[in-house]
Amino acid sequence: MHSLSIVHNDLNPSKIMLDDEDVPRIIDFGSCTSIGQSLKGVGHIYECYDDRVQMASKSNDLDALAEIHAWMNGEASRFRFSE
Repeated sequence: MHSLSIVHNDLNPSKIMLDDEDVPRIIDFGSCTSIGQSLKGVGHIYECYDDRVQMASKSNDLDALAEIHAWMNGEASRFRFSE
């Protein structure tokens, strides 16, 4: 997606499913937008995003994947997006 200048903007554990061969697949592209576009009105899951981020950027997805990785490894102290 990033090579097409598109950002998911809402990656969280509920947006990643496993196919029949246990390969992770990203789902729910309702919050996708082009890099540089405003995120005003884009839906997010509570506590799974940084509300200070107002623009679509590749780092939105990369930061979210880092959060998912920390969550999967029980590293809550590394969470960036917390209350």
